Amino acid sequence: GNLIGLPGIAVPVGVDSKGLPLSVQVLCLHWHEADCLAVGREIEKMFVETGNLIGLPGIAVPVGVDSKGLPLSVQVLCLHWHEADCLAVGREIEKMFV
Repeated sequence: GNLIGLPGIAVPVGVDSKGLPLSVQVLCLHWHEADCLAVGREIEKMFVETGNLIGLPGIAVPVGVDSKGLPLSVQVLCLHWHEADCLAVGREIEKMFV
């Protein structure tokens, strides 16, 4: 998306078998950012809200701001009793954006 300049968002959807975060990238046409956000919200409901509802630990890591100055973050979810893994992944993500 960035190479061709299309607006987009990354929506967290869980972790892989090694505990690394997975996301879905949603791209949209210029001036259709609202569509991107709407699709992202629906994807998030399917994956992230389910984690919150069943009580999975998680952390939101700030990664910057968008073109309008609004904050952007990555949400990391982990298995029960693996909070240290969540924090470790969050620290690594934070290092990439600080």
